[in-house]
Amino acid sequence: DGDGATANTSFQIDQSAGGDQSSMMIVYENDGLSVANNFTVESELLPNGYAFINPSPDIAEACRPNMTLNPGEYCLVFLGTPTSTGNANFTFSSTVLPVSYTDEAGSYTNQAITNVYGPTNTVYVNIYPSFVINTWLSTDPNSTTPPVPVLESVPTNSTFYVIFQSSGGYNPGEYASWVQSSDLPSNLNCNDNTTCFCGGSTNGRCVSTLNSTAPSGVVDIPLGGTAGPITPSPQKVSVVPTLTIPLIGNLTVDSCTPISASTAYNVTSDTPVAFNLDPADSNYYFSTAAGGTKSYSTSCTIPANGDSLTPPVPANSCSPTLLLCGDAVGVASLTGSAVGYIPATRDVTFDPSALTITASNTSMYYGDSSSVTATISSPASSAVLVTFTVSPADSGSYGFSPTAPYSATSSCTIPAGGTTCNASTDFYVDYDIYDSYGVVINGSAAGFSSGSVNIAIYID
Repeated sequence: DGDGATANTSFQIDQSAGGDQSSMMIVYENDGLSVANNFTVESELLPNGYAFINPSPDIAEACRPNMTLNPGEYCLVFLGTPTSTGNANFTFSSTVLPVSYTDEAGSYTNQAITNVYGPTNTVYVNIYPSFVINTWLSTDPNSTTPPVPVLESVPTNSTFYVIFQSSGGYNPGEYASWVQSSDLPSNLNCNDNTTCFCGGSTNGRCVSTLNSTAPSGVVDIPLGGTAGPITPSPQKVSVVPTLTIPLIGNLTVDSCTPISASTAYNVTSDTPVAFNLDPADSNYYFSTAAGGTKSYSTSCTIPANGDSLTPPVPANSCSPTLLLCGDAVGVASLTGSAVGYIPATRDVTFDPSALTITASNTSMYYGDSSSVTATISSPASSAVLVTFTVSPADSGSYGFSPTAPYSATSSCTIPAGGTTCNASTDFYVDYDIYDSYGVVINGSAAGFSSGSVNIAIYID
């Protein structure tokens, strides 16, 4: 496009053509009345960024050193244009593409020629970026740049996207791109199950949606398009099976649970699965029982059982011999990983253990007493101080002492490795009560949820 005569009508030249340097042709014509002998274009005096291209011997009109140009004859010079985009103007002069020759009047060197097509000797040239279609795979249909690192694998039974993004070109017009659905491997399919056509775009982007159905090694995703000679390059991806860790309900502190990992597809060889915890500290660990010897990693092996594309019969899974345990309130992140599989992660919450408060006598009369006991579900990893509190308090009628005034509180300590303790003083009812009462004895301890027991006190 353009004739190069003015800045508004610049020659528009592609940055490159099919990966090769673009070129332009200059016509040198003898418009004088004398023969130009030894006519030579000084090819070493080139515009900045341009390169002289040796013409093919088949081009008879090509300018060659020391040729003869009769009046009215012409020859052609071929220049490789700059690869940097933008302004590439040049002006014919004695130092830019001059000629040397001899005629009947004498010899001439480095003679500037005249640009007969423009008002000045300047030739206006614009190098525009080549039209390209960049493609990449992404799990985000709105991505505008390829992910880092490049997406090379996707899980089974997942959706991912082929992004087509064009750039450059001089008025490239609308183009279309698509995934060649008829040539897709059997474990991939287009979201619309037909052509996976992603629509037209003018110097912009479009997206095709793909689904993965079964594991595979690296496979090609063939692409097509209508952008002249430009066809998007095929993409490659592997479909990787995923590991699954079953849902684990909330646990209590100082408790343990079995764990396992499974995959939806059979494996062709024994597959070790490694389990790890985050945070890997003394609060969360693997062991045979709560309070046992602590380990911060464990493993099991899913046995080989057939074709990797066949759903498992029975389900493919394994369980390590060690249990997942915790002795502090919080969340542990459990990860299972195996070579060739998408890892699985499961958050496991450890809630405070519950205190169970009981009384040997919950229906009491004047002069009665009752022992009060605190119990936890698992052996304590360290000593646990339990505090008992009576509500409502009445120092003249009942409490933790044999005689008035009665105390509203008492305590006991569950030893490390133990599960129970009794209040240091029994709960007593005075002989001289004048009314019936309903009281609650609450038990509390750091790191445990509170418990309580109801006591009914009668006059007779």
